[in-house]
Amino acid sequence: MNEILSSRPAVQAMENPGTAFYVYQDSGYTSTTRNTPVMMLARALTSPGNGEAYGVLFITIKESDLDEYYDYFTSSYADFYLTDREGIIVSSSEKAKLNTKMDEDFSAMQTVLKKELPDYGFTAYGVIDNEKALGNLYNVPQLWLLCVGILLAALVVIFFLIRQTTRPLSELVSKMSNARNNKFDEYIVPTGTREIKELSETYNTMLQDLNRYIDELMTIQKQKRKAEISALQMQINPHYIYNTLASIKWLIFQGNTEKSIKTIDAFISLLRNTISNSDEYITLEQEIENLKNYVLINNTRYGDKVRVEYYVTFGLESCRIPKMILQPFVENAFFHAFPCERKGNIQVLARRFSGNLQIQIIDDGVGMTRDRLLELTEIHTKREHFSGIGINNVDDRLKLIYGNQYGINIESEENKGTKITISVPIQNDGI
Repeated sequence: MNEILSSRPAVQAMENPGTAFYVYQDSGYTSTTRNTPVMMLARALTSPGNGEAYGVLFITIKESDLDEYYDYFTSSYADFYLTDREGIIVSSSEKAKLNTKMDEDFSAMQTVLKKELPDYGFTAYGVIDNEKALGNLYNVPQLWLLCVGILLAALVVIFFLIRQTTRPLSELVSKMSNARNNKFDEYIVPTGTREIKELSETYNTMLQDLNRYIDELMTIQKQKRKAEISALQMQINPHYIYNTLASIKWLIFQGNTEKSIKTIDAFISLLRNTISNSDEYITLEQEIENLKNYVLINNTRYGDKVRVEYYVTFGLESCRIPKMILQPFVENAFFHAFPCERKGNIQVLARRFSGNLQIQIIDDGVGMTRDRLLELTEIHTKREHFSGIGINNVDDRLKLIYGNQYGINIESEENKGTKITISVPIQNDGI
């Protein structure tokens, strides 16, 4: 009995009548709780008259019975604490802390649920370890794998979305770059976003308008060239005709019938092929035939001081070339390479070279200086010349028809002769 009355809860109850005190003990005072952890309530019994304490009331509750009330809350990451007025833990899921002072210095990784029970003098605490709770709630490695998988999937989707947008734009930029190289037939299939489709359709419309303009311009240039050829055909020098007829008359007067007939035939053929034939292109064979007629007439008029030889690679005779591009150079050789009755030779060579038709007119005449060469590039105005077609006219025609990479090249050196090189594409389905 003395042991009970001298216990801490009994002493506190006697000293503070009217107040209930709670304490955890490893065992109770009854036979059923002697070896069982309990929570014990102690309250002083007082006289009704003077209020003096004359005894102590003990109420014992097994700790295991209390566990049943908060067991639903506790787990490996959640603990329950029940403290008295002094903050001493009288019941808890964490048994090692029973009968100790409650430490309220909680960490940031803990969630604390606190409820005061003033009627009983209790304070209840629920403490949750967030790190453990989340670790048990979620499989962190699996979550990482899931997040990485979602990220990769998002990157793939974004990549294809960006590619779907940028690929049509890159194609458009590429086509526009090709347009700078005169590739005006590379249209774009409108794909991608609405803005890119609109841009592609606008670009296609621009190409259509540009091609239509080029076609119209080429048609006008072609008509212009034909008009120039027709005008040049009508500009056959009258003095050349008069002097040629006079030379034929003189042959007839001399009784040289055969040469007269040949000269008349050559003159008729030359006029027919230059004046009557309005075609812009003729075969290389026809152009050479015109040269032969022209040379025959000149030899009749001025004697056989200049000999002309023709060398045409087999198979090139049917190549089509612009009309009257060789006669001006042979004419220049006749009148400027062999002055003062000087004799000489002119060679006309036609061959394939680097995939093109190359025609060279080579003489062994007096040659010329650079200044003299510049003079000869002007349009002929001398009375004895067959037509008004000049070297510049031929070069301009070839560049206009075939492009700036084609045309004529003149090499000349005084007292060594002159070489004219004409380069045009091979245009013959049979070659």
